[in-house]
Amino acid sequence: MTMVGNSNSATTTATAPRGESPLRSGHDGQEYRNNSNSSIGHHDETVATAAPSAKPVASSRLAMSKTGGRWHQFNSSETGRFVWSVVYFVLVCLGMTFCNQFSDHRWIDTGYRNVILEDRGFDIFPAQSNDTPANIFVMTSVVFTLIGMAFICPNWTSRGIVLRRVLWVVGTLSVFRALTLSVTTLPSPKKDCKPADDRTFGGMLWIAIQMIPGTVEACTDDIFSGHTVFM
Repeated sequence: MTMVGNSNSATTTATAPRGESPLRSGHDGQEYRNNSNSSIGHHDETVATAAPSAKPVASSRLAMSKTGGRWHQFNSSETGRFVWSVVYFVLVCLGMTFCNQFSDHRWIDTGYRNVILEDRGFDIFPAQSNDTPANIFVMTSVVFTLIGMAFICPNWTSRGIVLRRVLWVVGTLSVFRALTLSVTTLPSPKKDCKPADDRTFGGMLWIAIQMIPGTVEACTDDIFSGHTVFM
């Protein structure tokens, strides 16, 4: 630091370290500080002015993401996938029973009601009037499969995944079966089969609901067998 003096004034000169700006003194230093403070204050006012306008936009976007995200999260979860597989399976079963009834209606309308389906197996084995053993066999197989799946899978998530895939596979096979029933009508191999002939939508829906557990029996659902689908 160097001091230079005379009778009227004294001037102080500071040498700043390398890389830094020299300190300012007097009127120039005061003006520099005022300009710096004013620029900082202007920046703060700009941020404070912009912040309130950004809050409603952010909140609306957050609300939209939550609304759309819940539906996507449900569809992506195992619970959602399992629910959709159940819905798919039930709708396919209802559609298949409607196709069963359409086939029975066609069988009645075309005069095939008194025609018995001939098959080499029917010539070798006598006619069975009671189909309960076949139903018991299929249901027993399904129950044992579910029990085995419960023991093999380590947790409920794995069990749900396996059951969901079974429902999708059986439902898709039932779609193929419904299509074949709609296209090809075979005469019933059962001598005393009497198909339900209610052709109103409400009556057919009620018959379809009873066909799923087997309370009402279709006569021409022979191509291909529902027992084969489950096996």
